[in-house]
Amino acid sequence: MKTTNFTRCVNYSQNIKLDMDFKEIFNKVSEKEKTEYLFQLLDKEDKLRQGFIDSISIDACTNSETTVDNDDFAGLVEGSYDEYLSEMESLNLEDTDWDNYSPPHSGYIEEWEAEQHMAQQEADELFDYMKEHLVSLIITDDTETVVADLLAFYFASVEANINDPYDNLGDSANGYFMDMHKGFVDYAIEKISIASIADRKLINTIKLFFNYFHTKKNDCFEDIKIFEGLLLALLNSIDDDENVKGLSNITKIDKKYFPQYSLQLEKRLGNEKSWLEHARKFYLIDQKVGHELLGYYYTEDINNYISAAKELFKDDKRYWAKEIAPDLKIEHDQGFYKDVYTELCISKRQISDYKEIKNILTETEKEGLHNELKWALVFRSEIYTVEKQFDKIKEIVEKNLDSYDFNKLIEPILNVYPVFCFMTIEKKANNAINSERGRGAYSRIASWLNISKKISGFQNKTKQLIMGLYNHKPNLPALKDEFRKAGLV
Repeated sequence: MKTTNFTRCVNYSQNIKLDMDFKEIFNKVSEKEKTEYLFQLLDKEDKLRQGFIDSISIDACTNSETTVDNDDFAGLVEGSYDEYLSEMESLNLEDTDWDNYSPPHSGYIEEWEAEQHMAQQEADELFDYMKEHLVSLIITDDTETVVADLLAFYFASVEANINDPYDNLGDSANGYFMDMHKGFVDYAIEKISIASIADRKLINTIKLFFNYFHTKKNDCFEDIKIFEGLLLALLNSIDDDENVKGLSNITKIDKKYFPQYSLQLEKRLGNEKSWLEHARKFYLIDQKVGHELLGYYYTEDINNYISAAKELFKDDKRYWAKEIAPDLKIEHDQGFYKDVYTELCISKRQISDYKEIKNILTETEKEGLHNELKWALVFRSEIYTVEKQFDKIKEIVEKNLDSYDFNKLIEPILNVYPVFCFMTIEKKANNAINSERGRGAYSRIASWLNISKKISGFQNKTKQLIMGLYNHKPNLPALKDEFRKAGLV
């Protein structure tokens, strides 16, 4: 069984005062630690678990009217914060504990890598009980403590003074624990989403959350965004829409800090007009809200869809071009269609996107696109192939003979300029054989010769070139092997 805070506390107490009886020890341990320890016992021992179930009243549990109030909640956050902060600041990542190190594998590990792994291992073990702890709370409907603990862990992660002078936890030790916190939040969301939790507990938890930020963290409203997914999980788990009405107007905090939650709340309340107002207000600051608004407008009002899509596109062309394109049609707005697919050409470099707009681009617009793609040599050659501007491909090849993508550049013009292509490949191959050695060079030469085999009317000359290089003096066994592997001989 994993060592918990409870068992550590018991062992510590026994070491301090061996004659202390069980009741005295039990009374000194917090309710939270008792619950965690009990859950672990019941989770692992079938007989104990069944005995526990047989001895309690399910109805009494589900109908309990115990309510956590704002003061209780703040106390939960502060208590857990102190505990987590103390744990994080107890880490000493300056002095390496090689005696207790368990390497991730049996192979060779650089010393710096081992030190990083050791530090991360120590940090992970510090809170390896958290997921079990969260589940034990969720199955008892204690979402208030779940959220309180996650708030506490987050603020401890941000504010802890962690001794990590060699950055073994990364550029930011605090960031390491913040990433850990994100994992705990995601885990809690997953478990809450499949749990059956009383509506009153969910509603109370959401109210406590907003009150805590309003009264205790009114300079940290931006941090609410970190918990928005958790708020959504709580909201979406409320079964009765009538109960959701109790969440209307519970906080004066600006909804820009939690636009997704705000939008979903309006949806649950069934107020389409208010939902649309919220979506219009926040769609430019939150991508998910943007998607929601576009989805609504696409079925309800195509003109408003185009208007909203243009605003989103203007705000972030790269992201929204790929999101808008699948639903956008040229008849919706030809100019906008052209803009979206031009951006896709620049960001994705797929010839299928260029084909969508090649017939509606002006020559000036095409020239502008080519300038944007100045260094995208392969994509430019694909565009020139579609446009049958083979002279421009030849120009690219002439200027980029040493390009890593030489084969892709020259292939479209092999049978347009056969003499030029063969002579170019022949010269490259001879230059390489005279100045380079090694399998990498020989493999490249073989690839050029395979390209040359595709040139109409030059198959015999290509064979002569291959055999001349194959029989090079002095003898080059590695080159011969690469030629054989490439199927040249």
